[in-house]
Amino acid sequence: MRRLLAGLLCAVLAADPVHALTVILYARQDRPVVDCLARLAAIYGPVWTDAQIRPGDPWRRSVAQAIGAADVVLVVWSAAAASSAEVGAEWRQALAAGRRVVPVITDSAQVPGELGMLQWLQKPGCGPTV
Repeated sequence: MRRLLAGLLCAVLAADPVHALTVILYARQDRPVVDCLARLAAIYGPVWTDAQIRPGDPWRRSVAQAIGAADVVLVVWSAAAASSAEVGAEWRQALAAGRRVVPVITDSAQVPGELGMLQWLQKPGCGPTV
């Protein structure tokens, strides 16, 4: 499964420049999936998650700046993400900014129309917590 996801992720990232910046948007509960995706995406270039926001920095502005600089935005989609207003605002911002947005489906949560129209990836199998 990891090889399959790595191959799919390679195909997604290959469409953009080498060393493309990948931003990962997610709900807190999905952190184990994010860690796995970040390790895989880092093979192809830099990866940004909100874990890189320094204490005291304005986090909404930091996320907006990362989305603006991104070549690829992975949206970890789950029931937790579906119920998060912040995740919704962030992926909509990425679409509005013309970024390549790739949903990563982790469970059976309904995917909104705008995300559902995009080719998606199935969550990676990265360990017992995923």
